[in-house]
This record gives sequence, structure tokens and C-alpha cells, in this order.
Amino acid sequence: MRLLFVSHSFPPAGRPLSNVGGMQRVATELHAALRRQPGLTLESLVLRASWDTTHLKTPPFLA
Repeated sequence: MRLLFVSHSFPPAGRPLSNVGGMQRVATELHAALRRQPGLTLESLVLRASWDTTHLKTPPFLA
């Protein structure tokens, strides 16, 4: 199965509370659950940014 996963930005690794909100939590939990599924190959291109740096990291990420 091929899957395209598009979501809000994720918090930086090791800093889960730096980009906190309901949608971010659901997105990170769904991503983790998908990674655990046997028979599913998941390739991720994830923007990891704290809330206060999202506006700085988004343009290069989208380029």
C-alpha cells in the first residue's frame, strides 16, 4: 500500500511540548501508529518545528 500522509508540523524530536495542540497530538499519534503497521511502508517527510519557529522553517521545507 502507498500512503501520502499530510499533516500539521510535528514538534522537534525530544521536545513534544514545544508545538502542542490537539491536531499536532493526533498527527503524531497517527504517524506512530502507521509506522507500526506490518505490510505498510511509510516514507515520511516531516517538518519538525516549535510553534515560535514554524514561520521560519516552513518556506525552505516547501521549496
